Amino acid sequence: MSHLFERFDALRELRPALFFAAEVCRAPDPGRILTLQGAGYVASGEAAADKLPIVHGPAGLILLAMEGAGEVQTPLRVRGEHVPKPGDPVVLLHAKAGELAERFDRYLLAASFGVVMTEVFVCSGWSAQARCQSSLTQRAMSLQPAQPVPSA
Repeated sequence: MSHLFERFDALRELRPALFFAAEVCRAPDPGRILTLQGAGYVASGEAAADKLPIVHGPAGLILLAMEGAGEVQTPLRVRGEHVPKPGDPVVLLHAKAGELAERFDRYLLAASFGVVMTEVFVCSGWSAQARCQSSLTQRAMSLQPAQPVPSA
């Protein structure tokens, strides 16, 4: 579940299930501000804070109100004890799942109870649909035509 839907009473028992990670690319003010590469997966609809991704971990990192999440870079304020360094990942929760499905054609599935990872192919979004169609067309063209059944 994405965080935009956490406020719906009927969905309160559901837990976030799809996250994405962005890499810390620089620390313009070490210990206070750091910058992620990208991470600007903003939900469609009226522009508002609830359409932005939120930081899931490490704890103590928050989006800057004046900047938000950007396609090129996303600055974060550091308010926790653990300060990620350039190259470290930061895990974020999207506002709506469609933004990730539109941009990624593969998801890596992991379970918190152990290192269980598998890659799945996702056929969603305009770009992924074009890749899927192309892949399916190529696969169909590579199949051998069925042999006619001899008549008795």
